[in-house]
Amino acid sequence: MGFMDKAKDAVTGNRETIEQKAGEAIDSKLDGDKAGKAKDALKTGLDKLSGQGSDDAANDEN
Repeated sequence: MGFMDKAKDAVTGNRETIEQKAGEAIDSKLDGDKAGKAKDALKTGLDKLSGQGSDDAANDEN
């Protein structure tokens, strides 16, 4: 099992916890619009790892 497979498994089983903890860290370090952008990037990254992103997003890594 490769690194990406392990990351995908971790995200699939713990997405809510990851979003909550990372969101708290983002809020403590960033203000306003920057925090919103960081949270959007977090969700996009989690979508890509869990396979919920668009096909184009998955192909960006290749």
